[in-house]
Amino acid sequence: MRPDPGEVTRVAEPFVQKRSGGVLARLVGSGRAVAEIEALLAGAARLCEVSPETVEQIAKRHGIDLERRIAGPRRNLYRRFLEHCLLDWALSPEENVDLAHLQRLLRLDQTDAARIHDEVAQAVYGRAVAEVLRDQQLDPEERSFLERISADLALAPQVTAQIYEKGAEQSRERYLARAHTRQNSLLSSPTAKLELPGSSEKSLEDAIRAALEQAARALPGLASARLREIRTDVREGRVARWHVVLESEIDRKS
Repeated sequence: MRPDPGEVTRVAEPFVQKRSGGVLARLVGSGRAVAEIEALLAGAARLCEVSPETVEQIAKRHGIDLERRIAGPRRNLYRRFLEHCLLDWALSPEENVDLAHLQRLLRLDQTDAARIHDEVAQAVYGRAVAEVLRDQQLDPEERSFLERISADLALAPQVTAQIYEKGAEQSRERYLARAHTRQNSLLSSPTAKLELPGSSEKSLEDAIRAALEQAARALPGLASARLREIRTDVREGRVARWHVVLESEIDRKS
């Protein structure tokens, strides 16, 4: 299923309002300058409302040359805001304006900003791939979703292909890890037993079909399986959902 932005774990706001007399007062030198700049950004309704002159005054008050000093903290502030903007998988026009303004405020050159964008964009796309491949399949809606965010994030096709292949392999490995029976860790047999679960509200046959389809995506060479377990959820005297577990064996060397 395509990831719902509302289901994404929300993180703290990108900038923290630091109180005078607290953390800010305990910092010295460049650390205090960074904290004061962050507090300024945290208190703004929109970043585009913060003037470069105000940021520069803070830096000068602490004897900091923004173009030469605290490069790491400046990049970190930009990265955190970009990550925050991409929690919903996309950059709005307003967020793009704020990002461009923040780049100017923090005196980041285009190379730094581009590198941060690429790193964050690839991480976000990787997270999206992991979300849509939780069930090991990619339906048309999910494919369109990945294509849309790939375009929004301006990722090269070869980069998205590599991230997708890695995500698909990790999805397969997670499925196989869940499918391995407990006995596998105790045996040195050349074959491994797999438990293949499936469920359906429609019928027992549909639950078996679901188990086989999911298993086949992880194990294209699956040749046979036997029905090991049938279970039902019952509501008001009727079967609400069928659950099955199939069992199969694979060669450990394959």
